[in-house]
Amino acid sequence: MSTPAQLATDIATAVRNLNHATLKPRMDGWEHPGDAHNVIGSLVASTHGLTQTLEQISQLLYDLQATRQIVSVDGAHATEGQVLSARSALRRAREHAAALTEGLGDAHVATSGLAMIDTQEPPR
Repeated sequence: MSTPAQLATDIATAVRNLNHATLKPRMDGWEHPGDAHNVIGSLVASTHGLTQTLEQISQLLYDLQATRQIVSVDGAHATEGQVLSARSALRRAREHAAALTEGLGDAHVATSGLAMIDTQEPPR
């Protein structure tokens, strides 16, 4: 079974691969508006799920700090402050992920009615 860190690394790799795959239009699987529609749809699902992941990371840090299982190693002995700072940043990240999901959802709807001029192919 993969660890959360391994899965996060896999996501980073997948994004890098997606960036390469979408770099040049007119290649197999990246030539119709339906292709963009499908990619956007998958990104909606991904970013929606990311908000839950970020909350769960925040909860782990809270639980570890509340049960005094972690300590700051920077010499300042400011464990509680570091955890609060991390949780605040994760909350902001969740808000941004939710906004990203909403924007992608709007783009998904907007691309649903697009087709190639010569084929009138419906979105895939």
